[in-house]
Amino acid sequence: MSIVSFLLRFLPDVFMVFGGALPYLPQYQQIRETRTTGSFSKHVCLVLLIANSLRIFFRVGEIYETALILQAVVMIFAMFALVELVVRVNHSKGRSERFMGDMKPEDFWNWSFFVDYLQFIVLFWIVTAFITYIFLHSPTYFSVLGFLALGTEAFLATPQLWNNYQNKSTTGMSMFMVMGWLIGDIFKTGYFIFLNQPFQFVLCGSLQVTVDCLIICQVFYYKSSSKMTVDPEDLTAVRREKAA
Repeated sequence: MSIVSFLLRFLPDVFMVFGGALPYLPQYQQIRETRTTGSFSKHVCLVLLIANSLRIFFRVGEIYETALILQAVVMIFAMFALVELVVRVNHSKGRSERFMGDMKPEDFWNWSFFVDYLQFIVLFWIVTAFITYIFLHSPTYFSVLGFLALGTEAFLATPQLWNNYQNKSTTGMSMFMVMGWLIGDIFKTGYFIFLNQPFQFVLCGSLQVTVDCLIICQVFYYKSSSKMTVDPEDLTAVRREKAA
């Protein structure tokens, strides 16, 4: 095998393993430098922790590329690191202490100590492992598990889509972030198709690309709508003001 062909085969795998976690590095750095979490939601970490954990269990019944399971492991470590930082920053502000053991639904995933988040995910792993063991020889179970794992991640951007629709605006949303989603999701979906991965990967990757495209359409639609709804009288007033 030539060096070129080796790189063409090796580099996509490297991108798949680490590419998913890269967009969260700037977020981590920003929180660490500013000592504030801003509008960042820890629930993003929860979704990705659940989705990637289920993907690992999915491999017990459905063999897929090793790069994809390594990607799940890397993403889990990245989300744990991000949650730990967010919890540490929030705890330093002297907020009231909340524990997983309090069993309060309103405090779910808003606990005060990182160990509670770790315990919850470990408990989730134990329960999922037990259920997987029971249905170890059930193709239907693993089919559903695959859709749950990849479907959860596939709809990660839908809250942004819905928020744009409700506000009838995309003001404040980074176009570069959405384009990054789109490029990454197109690459992932092509990777799944090219390597003949399980159907769940291809379907959910396609859903991610669709949601990304809808968000981009919203950007142009709401921008044009805002231009069309400008009051001509306001424009005339601006011209008179400039003339004055």
